This record gives sequence, structure tokens and C-alpha cells, in this order.
Amino acid sequence: MNKILQGLTVGTDPELFIMDRSTGKVISAIGLIPGEKGDAYKPEHLPDGFGVQTDNILAEFNIPPVKSREDFITNINVMKNFIRKFVQDINPNYDILCKASVRVDEDQLQSDQAKLFACDPDYNAYTESQNPKPKGDITNLRSTGMHVHLGFVDNMSIPYKLNIIRMLDFTLGIPSIIIDRDKDRRTLYGKAGCFRLTSYGIEYRTISGAFLSDDRRIGLVYDLAVHAVRTFSEEAFQKRFYDASGRYNIENIINSADVATAKAITHQYLHEFEEEIMSCADYMDA
Repeated sequence: MNKILQGLTVGTDPELFIMDRSTGKVISAIGLIPGEKGDAYKPEHLPDGFGVQTDNILAEFNIPPVKSREDFITNINVMKNFIRKFVQDINPNYDILCKASVRVDEDQLQSDQAKLFACDPDYNAYTESQNPKPKGDITNLRSTGMHVHLGFVDNMSIPYKLNIIRMLDFTLGIPSIIIDRDKDRRTLYGKAGCFRLTSYGIEYRTISGAFLSDDRRIGLVYDLAVHAVRTFSEEAFQKRFYDASGRYNIENIINSADVATAKAITHQYLHEFEEEIMSCADYMDA
């Protein structure tokens, strides 16, 4: 195994909804979930790296960075189960909802926090410019992200990091529109090449919280993220990427949710993952 893959860590700080099963409606996590943005609540029984907080009306959590698929799945389930139990101790009808976007009743959006979208900007790997900040006071649409954090042993150059973000679009963003057919979220967040640079590596912000819904999807996120890094570590994988980039406009395919072309790319360039990707899809068509 090469040095980049050997030192690679994968983490996430995903978001999910809280719902009331008695009404079938999403409710605000503000005042319900402990922790605030920048000051996460750390459960006493869990090691460092686990935390939970509210972000807008969502519950957001973080896990320690890991080096294995199994640990990635396990740590996410630890926090899903923690949040579920926490809200059900308050009201047995409450539960978590792992979905890309929901239009939320106005009575859940009355606080200033409920109208505030992300404080820190994110960026577009293709234009290398800041993405427009959505306005939370003009819409009742709320969306979740499953932000993937990749950590590297060595400090890579910004051009190299941007290449890995574009590669993540190819290995993870393209399959994501096959699996998660929600289009509303991309009017707010999650367009192709959405990222932040971090002190330890990169944060990829294109995919939604729908990928938290079961272990198969969680595991696939890990596998495809690692595959993106491997692509820039092994010449045989690089050839696939450069060939695909020359044939297809990856950015446009993701932003327009061109599922037919995404399936063609998956079949041709990601064939070793094709069966798993299709088994994780929300909708299966002939």
C-alpha cells in the first residue's frame, strides 16, 4: 500500500432530521438536541471525537476519523443510536430521519437559528470560487449533508487537493445521483465539486444525509471515498478518470441529476462497484 493510502483517515460530520412519528412531520432540533455550532456536546460515555450539536433545525454529529470501513459504519451507528435514544427519552414518538431534504412547517422555523444557514463558506472545485450562500429566511426547505472528511499524513498542495475533490465527484458524486434522487437539496447545497480545505486535508460536501439511512450506503461512501484517493495514487485508475473527464461533463451531470449518463459512467468506469451502487439506489428501473 502506498504512503497516501496508508495514512488516509476518513471522517464525517453529517446531519439528520428529527421527526415526530405521531404526526409524520419534521420538528426542530433546537432546544431538543444538546450542543451548539462550534460547541458540540460530548457524551461522557464516548471517547474523544464523538459529538452532537444543532445546525439550523438539524441534528449534526461528528465521529473520530478512522482507517477502516467497519469503524466508519460502527461510529456512525453509535451516534445515530445516541441521538435516537436521546430524543425518545424526551418523547417516545420522536425519531431520526435520514433524508436529503424536507419542506418544514413554518411553526418550526421561527427562531433566528432556524433561519440561519452555514456561517462558513464552501467552494466550487471547478471555478475555485466561493459558492453562493443560501438564504434561510425565504424558504421552508431544509436539507442535510453527509460531509466526508479525508485526512492525509503529508500536507498536499492545493492543486492536488482540488484534483481529489474532482475525483470524489467522479467516484462518489456520480453514484450519489443514482442512489439519492432528491433534487431539491441542490437548490441550496450539494452541487458538484463542493468542498472546504482543512488543516488535515479536505472536506467533500456534495452528498446528502440520505446516505446515513443504512449500513450498505454508509459503507459505500467509505469505499468510494477511498477509491477517489487511490485513483490519484495508481496510474491504472488515473487513466479511467482522465478518460471519463474527456468524454463527460461531470459537474453538469451531477448538478442536472442526469441519472442515465451517471449509470453509463458507473457501468464503464466504476464497474467493480456497480452492483453495490445499484443495490443502494432508492429507485430501480429497467
